[in-house]
Amino acid sequence: MPGIKYFLSGLLCFALLSLPAAPAGKFVMKLEFSGALPSHDKLSLMLEEWCRDLDRRSEGRVKVAFYPGGILTPAPQTFDSVTTGVADIGFGPMGVTPGRFPLTEVMEQPLGIDNASMMTRLSNDFFRAFKPKEFDQVKVLFLLSASPGLLHTKRPVRRLEDLRGMKVRCLGGNAAKVLKALGAVPIVIPTSDTYDALRKGIVDGVIAAWDSLETLKWGEILSYTTVSGYAEVGAPGFVVMNKTKWESLPAGLQNIMDQMSDEYAEKLSRLWDEKDQNTIKKWKTKNHVSTDLLLEKLSGKPKVFFAVITRLIGIVIFLLSGYGMIMMGVRLKNSGEVTAVLALPFYYAAYVIGGAFLIQALVDFYCYRRRTAGRILYSH
Repeated sequence: MPGIKYFLSGLLCFALLSLPAAPAGKFVMKLEFSGALPSHDKLSLMLEEWCRDLDRRSEGRVKVAFYPGGILTPAPQTFDSVTTGVADIGFGPMGVTPGRFPLTEVMEQPLGIDNASMMTRLSNDFFRAFKPKEFDQVKVLFLLSASPGLLHTKRPVRRLEDLRGMKVRCLGGNAAKVLKALGAVPIVIPTSDTYDALRKGIVDGVIAAWDSLETLKWGEILSYTTVSGYAEVGAPGFVVMNKTKWESLPAGLQNIMDQMSDEYAEKLSRLWDEKDQNTIKKWKTKNHVSTDLLLEKLSGKPKVFFAVITRLIGIVIFLLSGYGMIMMGVRLKNSGEVTAVLALPFYYAAYVIGGAFLIQALVDFYCYRRRTAGRILYSH
């Protein structure tokens, strides 16, 4: 009997060794994505679509679990949480961590750009051109900017005097500096606490994109929006990935994610613009008042007509007096006429006065065009 046992054991071992080797397991990476916006926001829904699309394009080799609304990490901690590996991918605004992005914060300056698509293109072009060191610890998938922040308030703001002393919530950084320079009192409050701060009167307004009136319900309290190309602060954001996780991906999967980054930067920024336009239409029907300071300034037609006519007259005087000085100089050189010498001071005075009007006209033109400078540069 013992001989039979040994025989059967040997037979079993031989059978097992004869089986073909099991195929190597397929590479699968599971990632956690921390998002700053609420789950119902259309941008959050599109970021979830990005996760599903990556799963499909990678043929199931990269699976991403998306956590919106700061569930995984609060917005101010999102970037650092990606560097340390608490989150694998993170999306959030740069403005909530003043000083964390010293070079890229230049995108927060009032640049005369009034929509998210242009700001996003500019931000990504800026990153590719300068490669800021503040991003060395992560893989930048793409930068995503909101449309510039406008002033939304409980009472109308049409002049600087209306803004002086007003408590305005902002993310900090350059937005706080702009508000302070304009005479307001900047107050940094987390997005999640802003609605209650408005309701309780802790702040009288906010600096934020149009869509915040709808997405964050701030339009229920704030009845006025002031539009000014001179004070619309930028709102750059990031979508970044843990560098160690990125470097552990095969080159083919890295290429897929890079291709998707360009596509979704465009999709998400256009969606942001669409949200803004929908918000404007909706809240106008609710008697929300929007004041464009430039248009209001130009609305006084008699003033504008007078200013244009005086500048045109000044330019004509400038040109004619310049021509007159040249001709008097020629006459003086050729014939030495005394009348030419006497006339030169008058021509010169007219030339200086006309030049002053010309300079004023150029300044007016520059100020008018400055608001749409970004649109000209980044509309292609």
